[in-house]
Amino acid sequence: MNCVAECAWIQAALYDTGNGYPAVILSEKGTVYGELYDVNPSELQKLDRLEGYEGAGGVNLYERKILLVQTEEAVYNAYVYTADHNLELCENRIPTGDWIHQSPG
Repeated sequence: MNCVAECAWIQAALYDTGNGYPAVILSEKGTVYGELYDVNPSELQKLDRLEGYEGAGGVNLYERKILLVQTEEAVYNAYVYTADHNLELCENRIPTGDWIHQSPG
């Protein structure tokens, strides 16, 4: 994996699932921050397994979508795993939009 940008963002809302990992739902009323990576097909398959994505029409924990991802240098079309179809994961919103630097409380 090659890191394209350490600071990237999308229009979305970020939630703490209570299971030790976050979930994203698409929303024009928020910004979610993360990193952007260039991955090869083998790495993408590993990410799909990690994110519970079995493919279109599968019973997926997250859906993999192509979204516009903004960085300080450019805008990219990139895969993002979302939980729009799995809203029971999304009860505790993280207002900062940043899983690593979330506000205490």
